[in-house]
Amino acid sequence: MITFQEAVSETKILYEEAKRLHGDELNAAFNENKKEFWADVHKWDLETLIERSVSDAEIFDILIRSISKILEEQKLLCALSRDWLVKFLRGEVERPKEIAGRKDIFGRDSFIVYAIQRLKNQGMPVSSRTPAAGTSACEVLVQVIKPLVSDRTITNIWNDRPRGYVFGKIHWEQDLYLFSKTLHLSDWTKHHTYLLR
Repeated sequence: MITFQEAVSETKILYEEAKRLHGDELNAAFNENKKEFWADVHKWDLETLIERSVSDAEIFDILIRSISKILEEQKLLCALSRDWLVKFLRGEVERPKEIAGRKDIFGRDSFIVYAIQRLKNQGMPVSSRTPAAGTSACEVLVQVIKPLVSDRTITNIWNDRPRGYVFGKIHWEQDLYLFSKTLHLSDWTKHHTYLLR
């Protein structure tokens, strides 16, 4: 079984790599895929997108992707879409400002579930059932992500995950697999170098 300190060290490294890949909020990949999905859905309703894009930055991004999808498929744009695109290319149409509000925490939460599952697979209990501190995967995540999340929040994220949990469009296993293998290889090398001395 992995020790608590090893778990904290490895998970911190994976968390930093996840932030490097997907931004500090861990949502870059999810947001990009969400925009791709809605661009496909709405590419034949550009009039509505054009109307709504005036005040919504996300809709604006979806509109641009929808138009690019139509052009990639070598389909014709309707007159309104063509006019909008010409104005956009001339710099006459600007992307609206982002609306301030609550941050999307999907990426962070999905990383927490991934990391806890990973530690559980290495023999660490998910949460400590005894008073002994520093023994559970949830406590590891508190150490890694503090002060942003409490032990209770992390436990709730794990307990409330849907069964058969899928990490949305962020493929943690794929993105961090090779990176996590280098951590184990590094530990193996240190251990065997020590034994050879």
